[in-house]
Amino acid sequence: ELKLPTLTVERSFDGVARTVTLSPVKLANMVSEGLNTFCKTSSSYPAPRHITPPDWLNDTDKATLQQVLYPALETRWLQSIDPRHQAGISHDIYLKLWTLGNPVINADFILFDEAQDADPLMMGALLKQQKQTIYVGDAHQQIYEWRGATNAMKRLPYPATLLTQSFRFGQAVADVANIFLKALQETVPLQGNPDKPSTVAPLSASETDVILCRTNANAMARLLAGQKRGQKVALQADSTRILRFCQGADSLKAGKMAYGVPELAYFANWGEVQEFSDTQAGRDLKTWVKLIEEHGTNVITRAISTLSDEKTADYVVSTAHKSKGLEWGRVRIDDDFLYDISRQSVKISPEELRLLYVACTRGKMVLDVSAIKELLTGLVSKKLIYQ
Repeated sequence: ELKLPTLTVERSFDGVARTVTLSPVKLANMVSEGLNTFCKTSSSYPAPRHITPPDWLNDTDKATLQQVLYPALETRWLQSIDPRHQAGISHDIYLKLWTLGNPVINADFILFDEAQDADPLMMGALLKQQKQTIYVGDAHQQIYEWRGATNAMKRLPYPATLLTQSFRFGQAVADVANIFLKALQETVPLQGNPDKPSTVAPLSASETDVILCRTNANAMARLLAGQKRGQKVALQADSTRILRFCQGADSLKAGKMAYGVPELAYFANWGEVQEFSDTQAGRDLKTWVKLIEEHGTNVITRAISTLSDEKTADYVVSTAHKSKGLEWGRVRIDDDFLYDISRQSVKISPEELRLLYVACTRGKMVLDVSAIKELLTGLVSKKLIYQ
């Protein structure tokens, strides 16, 4: 129902200016994402700032695009809250409407878990409650900042009680976790459980319970490698997104646009994706390109359709994000986390440190950090530079 134009803009791609067409479908996706962003904020009405333009646009063009798309965002919001509209009301919408109604939670006290990943919407609703509220969480396990989460544990002006001893693992795993915690400027160390005989050591494939990867692409690579060896592998990753990426790759190879796939939406063909993946900015796509070139999208799709159940699998492949809140006996950390090491320094983002902290604290008995050994050594002995 939204009437969106077709826009043509210039993009600098690896030093070369190229014309990129923003079709109505791409613009509609920006409007849809803008509505999702607005629903996570404490704002009472959508605004142009809730629309996120492509990061390769300059500031002037970003502001212009936000103004052009704002009427569509406002229309989409009004449609979303209309119970008679055919699209229905989604979870995000009715949660937003609930908070806009200044709700009162009928309870003597409120216990709010995973507070480090709360978004401004939930925090705004909780802070208005005239009840004792207990916030439980770990500021260093905030790994959903890209979804709009805020670090509530560090912002709340309330007394804090620290739980510094793990019930899951022993001191050997705690020592690894403390390397990341120190890099995150934590001054209170984590203590291991003295009744848990944990070790940090290499694991063979037959000894591994789970491989934790940073990306869906690497998780897919480990899945394919395991199935090729005849092993039964379970997958805890975003299978829907993986399948959608394969569909987008097939579209680009056929000379069509990859609608609905954020990573591929602004490429005109598969060759551009291959070229971009060889640049520093495109390194997140490198594994995907390699997988699709080596195996093809049909093999990847078939691998997902023949996954083993976790209860009967030889081992699990998971992303670090999906592993949050879970635990396994023997955990191996994969090699696709993002950091740069030179002779004198380690460059890594706080977000990546937190993700590694989460991944390395999933193991109970054995933790294999062979793939990130150089990083652990560098964090102890070299200058740390936040990216």
